[in-house]
Amino acid sequence: MGDRGYSLIDFEVPDWIWENRNDVVRFLEYVRQNFHQILPAVPKECEVDIFAGGTAHSTGLSPLLGFWTPDQVINDVPNPFQLIEDVSGWCKRLSRDEIEMIIATTDAPTWAELQRIRVHPTRSM
Repeated sequence: MGDRGYSLIDFEVPDWIWENRNDVVRFLEYVRQNFHQILPAVPKECEVDIFAGGTAHSTGLSPLLGFWTPDQVINDVPNPFQLIEDVSGWCKRLSRDEIEMIIATTDAPTWAELQRIRVHPTRSM
């Protein structure tokens, strides 16, 4: 991940998705790809990545969604807690069938691949 700083978008996903980490990664990839449609108030210059990382509340690595903001738009970004709440709300409005369709149709690295590469997608610094 280099020197790139992220804000964690720690939103709520249904517990059943966590039964398979590959499903979690595919769901996060869908959110990553559609982040600006889910949250249109976020400046287009901001980037969202998936990474294998840890938090103070977990043991070991987990798939996480990281939000990066370039300096020139930092003042235009909504409150990070509001971002988390908005993504969680979007997720809660999805039916199980919709989530299963997202998981089935989204191309993403496997959990093992994400642990190896550490961050997706690869970006030049």
